[in-house]
Amino acid sequence: MSTRRKKSKTRKLVPWAGWGKKKPSSRQRTVMYKNCGKKCFLGPTRRPHPSFPICIKKTCRVNTKGVYAAYIRARQWGKKPSQYKGKSRPTMRRSTYTSVARKAKRILKRTNSKKKR
Repeated sequence: MSTRRKKSKTRKLVPWAGWGKKKPSSRQRTVMYKNCGKKCFLGPTRRPHPSFPICIKKTCRVNTKGVYAAYIRARQWGKKPSQYKGKSRPTMRRSTYTSVARKAKRILKRTNSKKKR
């Protein structure tokens, strides 16, 4: 009679897993903004240090992990003010976060429809 071993469960990775290693640092963001322009960032362009990067560091290639990460972060911070308890507050206006989430969602829909073809 053989005994069965219980297989340990592993968690399914989220689609943006590993983005932390690929994302540009603060200095690289400024350089990338000069080289690549606004296509690599979903945040507002009026700041010298752009936010919500979606390209891999030192390249101008848009990465879906970055787009997912931008979407999730924008949805986290784009809530109405009464939702925030304690000292945590968003740094930008709510409209900024909602527009970032909208842009990211549109990009994801476009890339997912290309994969299905």
